[in-house]
Amino acid sequence: MWDALHSVYEQRNEQRLDILYSQLFKYKKETVGDIATHVSKLQLIWQNLQNELKSENIQLPKSMLLNRILNTLPAEYLGFKNSWGSVPVNERTVASLTSLHKQRLESMNLPQESKSVAFVAKPSKTFAKNQADSVQKEKNKKIKCHYCGRPFPIKMNCYKFKNEGS
Repeated sequence: MWDALHSVYEQRNEQRLDILYSQLFKYKKETVGDIATHVSKLQLIWQNLQNELKSENIQLPKSMLLNRILNTLPAEYLGFKNSWGSVPVNERTVASLTSLHKQRLESMNLPQESKSVAFVAKPSKTFAKNQADSVQKEKNKKIKCHYCGRPFPIKMNCYKFKNEGS
């Protein structure tokens, strides 16, 4: 009973291996992601699979991971796949695969990650403040003193009212 519960809740042995194998062999490159993300996701699945297989003293060859990486790339990477075939077998590693891809992008002068960028124009805060100040000044020009009739001075600041009142 304990083994059955252990197997169900921790997904050990055959069940866990089956899930990891399925993830590895069904994985496809996402259309929006870049190659580095694609490779890192496959490496994570691969590492989890290797960790599970250690208990059974089995180790899968690295060439299997490289094969999965290349075969999950879309059709537009056909040229890259062909150039990978020219790399000597003893130099084929995940690091050399990613560096070859980086070199290929640099030689083609393509950005490594294409992102759409849009800019938004907003009025500046100082423009709005200056505009508000000018509107306030226009209103102030229309205000007249009720005591002397001159524009803007209010009665308590009116020089005529102050001189006559004292």
